[in-house]
Amino acid sequence: MAESAGLAVSVISLGIQVVQGLVDYYTACKDRKSDLDHTLKSLGHLLDILKLLDDQVKNRRFQPDEQSLRHRIESLIYDCEGVIDELQQETKKFTNTPSSSVWDAARAVGRRVAYPFRQSTLQKLEEDVDAICANLSLALQVLQQQDTSNIHDDIEDSKAILELLRADQISSEIQGWLKAPDASVNYNEACKKKHPRTGLWFVKSATFTTWLNTPNSFLWVNGFAGCGKSVLSSTIIQHTFRHKGSNPAIGIAFFYFTFNDESKQDTSAMLRALILQFVGQLKDQNSPLLDIYERYKTATPPDHAYLNCLRQVVRMFGHAYVVLDALDESPRQKHRGNLFQTLEDMRGWGEPGFHLLVTSRDEQDIREHLVPLDPDQDLPMRNEHIDEDIRSFVSSHLRNNRRLRKWERYYDEIEQALTEGAKGVFRWVECQFIALETCPGSKTRLDRLLKSLPRTLDDTYERIFLNIDEESAADAKRILTLLCTARRPLSVAELIDGIAVELGEDPQFNKDSRLMSADDIRHICPGLVEIGLRTYISPPSINIDIYDEVHEAKEVDENYNQVTGRIVHDLDDDDDDEIHEEDEMDEENEVGQDYNTATVRIAHYSVQEYLQSDRIRQSRAQNFSIEHAEANIDVACICLVYLMNPVLWSFVQSPLGRPTFRQRLVRKYPFAFYSASEWAYHYHQSSRAEARLHQLARLLFMETKAFESFKKIWKMETLNLDELGSFANGYAYYDKKFRTPITIASVLGLDRVVQALLDHYDRSDYGDALIAAAEYGHATVVSLLLDSGADANHETLLDKGANVNHSVHKSLSGRSASPLESAVSTGRELLVELLLDAGADANVGIKRTPLEWAVYRGDLGIVERLLARGADANLLLAKGGVANMDGHVRTKRLHFTSLYDRDVGIVELLLSRSRDVNAGRMRTPLEWAVFNGNRGMVKLLLDGGGSGGNPNFGMEKTPLEWAVFNEDVGMVELLLSKGVEVNSQTGMERRLLKWWAKARREDTVQLLQDRAAERLHVNARVRDPKLHEK
Repeated sequence: MAESAGLAVSVISLGIQVVQGLVDYYTACKDRKSDLDHTLKSLGHLLDILKLLDDQVKNRRFQPDEQSLRHRIESLIYDCEGVIDELQQETKKFTNTPSSSVWDAARAVGRRVAYPFRQSTLQKLEEDVDAICANLSLALQVLQQQDTSNIHDDIEDSKAILELLRADQISSEIQGWLKAPDASVNYNEACKKKHPRTGLWFVKSATFTTWLNTPNSFLWVNGFAGCGKSVLSSTIIQHTFRHKGSNPAIGIAFFYFTFNDESKQDTSAMLRALILQFVGQLKDQNSPLLDIYERYKTATPPDHAYLNCLRQVVRMFGHAYVVLDALDESPRQKHRGNLFQTLEDMRGWGEPGFHLLVTSRDEQDIREHLVPLDPDQDLPMRNEHIDEDIRSFVSSHLRNNRRLRKWERYYDEIEQALTEGAKGVFRWVECQFIALETCPGSKTRLDRLLKSLPRTLDDTYERIFLNIDEESAADAKRILTLLCTARRPLSVAELIDGIAVELGEDPQFNKDSRLMSADDIRHICPGLVEIGLRTYISPPSINIDIYDEVHEAKEVDENYNQVTGRIVHDLDDDDDDEIHEEDEMDEENEVGQDYNTATVRIAHYSVQEYLQSDRIRQSRAQNFSIEHAEANIDVACICLVYLMNPVLWSFVQSPLGRPTFRQRLVRKYPFAFYSASEWAYHYHQSSRAEARLHQLARLLFMETKAFESFKKIWKMETLNLDELGSFANGYAYYDKKFRTPITIASVLGLDRVVQALLDHYDRSDYGDALIAAAEYGHATVVSLLLDSGADANHETLLDKGANVNHSVHKSLSGRSASPLESAVSTGRELLVELLLDAGADANVGIKRTPLEWAVYRGDLGIVERLLARGADANLLLAKGGVANMDGHVRTKRLHFTSLYDRDVGIVELLLSRSRDVNAGRMRTPLEWAVFNGNRGMVKLLLDGGGSGGNPNFGMEKTPLEWAVFNEDVGMVELLLSKGVEVNSQTGMERRLLKWWAKARREDTVQLLQDRAAERLHVNARVRDPKLHEK
């Protein structure tokens, strides 16, 4: 009770002192009187209540809305003051008192000896104890009920937030195409770690209130590693949700950047997650998400298209709140530059209803780019409130963790030591609790542990590593290497199989090396890993056409029981009917398991950061350090060795049955899907020559059974299929076009493997490999294939009358494509140059010309290269080749260039090359530019004749009508300044006047009236000067 400790605290302190004195006295005399047990029990019970209440009252920070609760607690405590005074007076009678003579002293001693054991004394004592217990128990109960209510509120908030994010009204087709990461997983994990009152100091502060209510607000919450930023974010999200209430005009979205999950680290992931969450809260089905889906149904939108969509969605709310957590967990060298630019763009929108809050470490590059304009927008997490949160967390954890009950007598001592040693770092405290759990229960050992607490997180981690026994060190290093290096969180079963792979002179998968349970992982790496639920995220290359079919069936990995931690294995080669299933599952398992069950993660970002830092290499724990290239070599080798298991080959080629092949494979060889889909990524990340790695890769492609097994698993994981039979619906080309080792090696960019395979294939087989390498941006492979005789114009088979629907290659993303088209459509500028140098035709394409793809993507550099090599901006391209199968010709549309915010340079370039800007249908370029609020584009098109010399023309609406439709004041004024006329016949003039009069834009109102007066009479009501006052 920081604000009013006062009398209530002093009453409790006196009570503890008095009762402790009585307990000590009667305990010392217990051997002389056998009937003191009941009295001692009552006193002990009262002492426990006093200590618990003392802890609650001293450490609790009552909030402004809890004043009535505080007064009630104080009243109950004050009511005990008189009885406690009586007890104190009784105690004095037991103590020595000065006397004037030996005889008086002797008589006093006699009374003191007899008095405490009289029946009347004991009865009165117990009556007083009962009276105090009644009042204080009620006070404690009231406090605990309030805390329980807070916990219940938190749980209900969490449920409501998850319900808010369900996005049921968005079709599974669009959700599958968008592939938005699930931020609710991280939110739930953060909620599990927080105490009911964690972070209330912030959400009750003026800073938070200002952020909620100030137009276009921004706040950066920053702090050092482990200070509880993610936990605070969960509190912020909960209380922002409470602020929303049932108001549909308020939207909330959040995203957690995650160091150990690549799907949650970049700008695209953030934007997709925010868009899906916001759109899921809208009742309007015609959302901007539907627009962007229609434009990019068969492609992946660039980040600026997502950003434009997000801005339009934000405008559909009165207030839109965005919380972004752990910005520092987006890799500095890989994604942060683009992320910083996107955040700058978002802050520059100037949308009054947009509110952005970001949390991160206080790192130099982040500070330089966020640069709060107002000091109040920069909130460092270094204050006394954090210490109070830590004290509350320590107190609660001590009393609620059953593994710490052995220290019950020393709770106060432990609490003081941990709170003082934490220095604002929650993570440090969590690690010390682990040490307390494993410390043998003696006071001497506890004293030794508390006196030798590590000073920093680095010291803490070093001590943990040094305490790992020598026999477990190799497994610990393997666990940490896999978890720190894997592209996504690994399931318990996947990790256990990864540990069981033996590297060395005779690399092999040894089933006998499998750990028995998840508890073994915790035991080997105490405090370094955590196990939680996994939410499935579709693979990056999944195609929308099959997504709905795949997601109708939710798969369950029955191998792992999270309660017992047992893995159910069946490694025999006999029939699959003997696989152990439900009979070996613990009936108490209450954890939902969807597809893959529990995942193992590094417990905290600071653990991985320490393992990969120079600091650990200078410490005594240097043997556990993880170097990026070496770790990726190890993981790639582990995956390849796992795939080279002959027993796995036989299993994969066995007849199909029930359950599905995916289920059966996950149960028997859980690491197979990760190994097949990700080993090539780790191969490329190794960044240096490694003989054993290249040898294993070549063996995988040269050994027929190994390759066929790998190919089947790789295809299924790439498309997220349950059975290979699912290929029948339009995907038979996978077996036809991607059946050869050289094609798949080209898809994966394995130049050394391709080099080794070239002698085994004719040049006619190089075409598909070239297209695949071009689409996936593997320049070395493209050069290798071209030098070996691959045809840069592989699609010119069409000119020889080949059937378009059968001979044209379909890329992995489902598009028909030539090599150059593949390179351009995926933005591979270097490959475009390589293919053009090799003779690729800049005007030949299957679905679109290379130039159209470049314009569609907004790649100015590629547009310039193509135009310089003879690409025709006015070319009429047939759908599927020279002409459609029915002879119809499709017209090129320059309005592609007006879809986005960053294409002014492209439009300017094409205007200089184009004979007819408006050769198309649907909308003119000017309509598109106005519709998207792109003023720079509008100026360029108007100055360059963007509407065929008539800016008042529109195919769907006039440009001015689009600007009014979007309520874009600046755009309307721009069009008017360029001489665009107002059509009074449509009633637009009246709408414009009312609109600007309401906004008090009198200069614009006057401009409109002057324009109208010159052309025709204006309605008298519109001319009414009172209009300016409305």
